[in-house]
Parts: sequence; structure tokens; C-alpha cells
Amino acid sequence: MKYLSNELSTRESNTNIVIGEAGTIGHASISMKTMGEDGDGRDDQARFFFSKSSPFYIGDLPHVEPIISAHSYHSVWPIANQVSYRHKVNEGIQAVNPDLGYWMSEYCILQKNGEIGRGNGRDLGMATALYVARIIHHDLTITRARSWQWWTAITEVDYKDGLVYLDDGSEKEGGKMGAHIPSLQFNGVVRDSKLLWVLGNYSRFIR
Repeated sequence: MKYLSNELSTRESNTNIVIGEAGTIGHASISMKTMGEDGDGRDDQARFFFSKSSPFYIGDLPHVEPIISAHSYHSVWPIANQVSYRHKVNEGIQAVNPDLGYWMSEYCILQKNGEIGRGNGRDLGMATALYVARIIHHDLTITRARSWQWWTAITEVDYKDGLVYLDDGSEKEGGKMGAHIPSLQFNGVVRDSKLLWVLGNYSRFIR
């Protein structure tokens, strides 16, 4: 990081660096044990990288953005935990540096839950859309995320990981999916999801 920042300065570049994403919010500014998981030595990256008392402090490098980014996987169920974890993440960031920003840099449905099951099986309807809308709301309002990013836009698999789905149209409400379907290499049916509209409304109307 230091070498790259120095090189960017030497070249008089206006490019800045955002450090690598934390795998979960538990790594962002709290500990995995707080989330009921075993620690793995990568906890509290906000303090590790941006506390002036840390030997690994990079907050004074001219081309490093004061941003911590993390994924929201495995932190959303039950709802009480979804809320409490995010309060702790925000409190941890504020304790290090109130000006330190937070990005939620990747999410799709993985965690088993009591509302929509888990990630397997696509859902074009409102149940998944509203489930994700609540997560976005909490990430924006509690952790104060400045950026929120979904995993992938277009998918051809039977999973809750896309906003737009492709299948071969062999059924009225769906069809065969997957890279092994020959017709999908050249053609297919495009189906939008209610989740696409959730992301669209947050992107367009909610700032």
C-alpha cells in the first residue's frame, strides 16, 4: 500500500486507493466473536489500518481513501442481530475516526432465514425484494454506508443472486437455467425481478 501510494505521488496521479474488502461486517470494525464466530486474526480492520496508534496505520498516505468496506453476508438474521451488529460496526468506526467512511461492497442471499429460506432457488417476487430492501435500509441508516453494491446484475442459475435472470423459456414462468444449456449461449428469455426495482428505487430516488 505504501509503495503504491508513493508511486502514484511520483507520477502525480489523481488515482486513490480503497483498501481490500472485509469478508463480513464482523471484520470491519468489531470482532467475529461479537457475531458468535471464531476469530481469524482479521478483525477490526478500521482500527488496524486507520488508528494512529496502530503500527499498520495508513491513514496518512496521500493516495489512500479513508474508507472501510465489507460484505453484509452472514449478518442479517435474525433481524435483532442485523440491527445490533450494525450499531456496533458504526460505533467501532466512530471510535477510530468519525470521518472514516464505510462501504457495503457485496451482498446476495446466502444465510438461512425464517422469511425466504436461503439463497438457493430464484425468486422474482416481492418477498426477496422486501427482505433485501430492509438490509439496504439498515446498512444505509445504521452503519451509514456511503455505497451499497449487489453481487451480480445478470444470472443464469437457480439462485437468489441476480437482478435479471436468463432461462430458455421452456416453461411459462421459467425454464431451464445454467451455462450447460446450449440455447442460452445464443438466445433465451430475460426475466426481471422485483429485486431489480428495489435496487433501482434506492439508486434513483433515495439518496
